[in-house]
Amino acid sequence: MMAPVTLHLRSETKPLEHRSVLTPTVTWKLLDKGFKVHVERSPERVFDEEEFASVGATLVEEGSWPAHQKVTSSLGKWS
Repeated sequence: MMAPVTLHLRSETKPLEHRSVLTPTVTWKLLDKGFKVHVERSPERVFDEEEFASVGATLVEEGSWPAHQKVTSSLGKWS
């Protein structure tokens, strides 16, 4: 059996940038399909981090994506 794919939603870092690649609803659907989802804490994101936690996502520290690169697919700003 393959290990589940882990997605890592990065924190928004640009001033006034509030978009999010994932919504809590889409996150719940991904979790329901067997994905693991890590969500970096982000004061800028349009959705409150607790909305992601309430559907089962794992909250992780802002900027932690480099430590997870080998086991996850990162979603969000690349520069």
